[in-house]
Amino acid sequence: MFGFGGHNNDQNTQNSEDPFNAMMRVFANEMPPMLLRSAFPEGGARFGSHTSSTGGFNAPVDVKDSESHYYLEADLPGVKQQDVKLTVDDSQLCLSASRQLEKGEYYRKERREGSFERCWTFPVRIVEDSVKANLKDGVLKVEMQKGQSMGKTINIS
Repeated sequence: MFGFGGHNNDQNTQNSEDPFNAMMRVFANEMPPMLLRSAFPEGGARFGSHTSSTGGFNAPVDVKDSESHYYLEADLPGVKQQDVKLTVDDSQLCLSASRQLEKGEYYRKERREGSFERCWTFPVRIVEDSVKANLKDGVLKVEMQKGQSMGKTINIS
């Protein structure tokens, strides 16, 4: 069915999605978050998050935590500024974006298009008016100042 060297010898599957990528997208979108956190503890279990996407396009994201700020960096190659949306509500940040590629017949198509939304819930409230975002060279950088803690410590007597 598939030839070597990047050639797809079956004309009927020329535009179909790579089966491995389809399986990984289903795995990422359908696996219960609890299992994902236990299977990939370094993948951001510190902050609650959820993801939804169409077309297989998604963005790798790094979230840094300092004493006074959270910093997020997302790789968004080929995404225009007007196709990116950030929303902040109390302790939750949501990033959504879409990317459309040129239509046509492809010899090989590995880049994905579509849209996605990712949301993170932080343990401390975000000061909404402090959020700064910049998209440059395909990298979105977001800086968020921490507000007062949403929880409190209970002394047990």
